[in-house]
Amino acid sequence: MSQDAKSQIARKPVNGPKAGPNVEPIGKTSHALVGDRMLEYFTPLIDTDGSRYVASSWGAEQSDGTWMGWLEFRLLGKSRPVLKTERETTQPSREALWYWATGLEPIYFEGAFARARKVDREDAASD
Repeated sequence: MSQDAKSQIARKPVNGPKAGPNVEPIGKTSHALVGDRMLEYFTPLIDTDGSRYVASSWGAEQSDGTWMGWLEFRLLGKSRPVLKTERETTQPSREALWYWATGLEPIYFEGAFARARKVDREDAASD
């Protein structure tokens, strides 16, 4: 199977670059705002306790017109809780953020998942 075919299997578009937003309020991280879900990725990430998570990329337009992007990790079979990274990227447009989201590779998700778990532990410690 070609690399292009594999990447098509691993990604599920939620909103194309010109589609309307799939809006969901964002939780306890420093970017507590409303975002657009860009893509959902089917390759699961496995936590140290064996829990399986699925990743999705999100973005939100900022006051200067640029778009910030982050990743969220949802426990398979559950809608909550969701682990979220801080800002992963800033792009000049929604279309550029979409392009960024389509190019993410499994090794990137592993690092982002570790960052999201760290943010979650820090948030829990501050409660």
